Amino acid sequence: MAFKVATANRSGGCGKTTTLTSIAALANNDMLEWIKQGWTIRGRKPRILIIDLDGQCDSSYYLGVADPDSLCMVCGERFDDELEPKERQPEDMCDGGRWHEPIPNIMDVLSADTSIREAIRATNLELVDLLPGTKHLEAAEKNLASATGAEFRLMDAVAEIEDEYDLILFDSPASYGLIAVNIFMATDDVIACVKAGMKEIRALVHLEHTIKQINTKLKHRVRPRATKIVAVLVTDAPGSVNHGKAYQDAVNFARDEYGELVVTPVTRDVRVIEAYSARQPVPLYDPSSNAAKAFGKVYPELIGKGVLPSQRTAAGV
Repeated sequence: MAFKVATANRSGGCGKTTTLTSIAALANNDMLEWIKQGWTIRGRKPRILIIDLDGQCDSSYYLGVADPDSLCMVCGERFDDELEPKERQPEDMCDGGRWHEPIPNIMDVLSADTSIREAIRATNLELVDLLPGTKHLEAAEKNLASATGAEFRLMDAVAEIEDEYDLILFDSPASYGLIAVNIFMATDDVIACVKAGMKEIRALVHLEHTIKQINTKLKHRVRPRATKIVAVLVTDAPGSVNHGKAYQDAVNFARDEYGELVVTPVTRDVRVIEAYSARQPVPLYDPSSNAAKAFGKVYPELIGKGVLPSQRTAAGV
């Protein structure tokens, strides 16, 4: 059974995707070492799956699938998905003169138009697969609202493949709508990512309340284990007190409020922006950067908390 972890917060720009892809990159490297030692899990290589549920599709971008809505599943070429039918020219068409079919994405799975196995793709990380996102997530979410069992769609889809993976990571949108409900139903553990500001950290109470409501009203009916916040990661933190006392006070406030849940803060670092442009997770883009070093500390802390698999726990030891 896979470890299932989501990064979450209602605000954007708080490092959810950067954290998620950094964890995936570090886990990928870790598991490659296991393979070198001749180690397998029930006769197969360890595997990681990222499910992109953010309309910006940044996880998809990081992992080599930029703008999934404009990638054709038939010919493999890029196309203009905003082009109106009357504007399409013969040279715009796919093989056989047909219009392009975009690769399946998360909403195709949630709407039951495509099976989860058909939608999963390989990425630029050897052991990491991706269920791509879509920029039309908000509109698709509204259509999903009237579907039977809408809150359980992601949980049911993940159940089909979770024994084939050892770590499943969910990238969340900056809202607590139906997509977030699906995520909190499907996942076990949540890493709360929050910027180093007093206002932002105080707002985590909304995330706590949302998860509690979902556990109470929905999840207890179908699964015995409640979803919980297992770590609080302060991002964009100052490198030193001299860089901003208010920010340092916010980090200290987080530790006062959440105690041992708070892991090593990730410091402000221009390499994070550069890594995104290079379409590489931070630990791979520049392992010597301050942000990469911080994630290098966060990763074993999460393993120690039982949030991420180690070689022993993945084997069920």
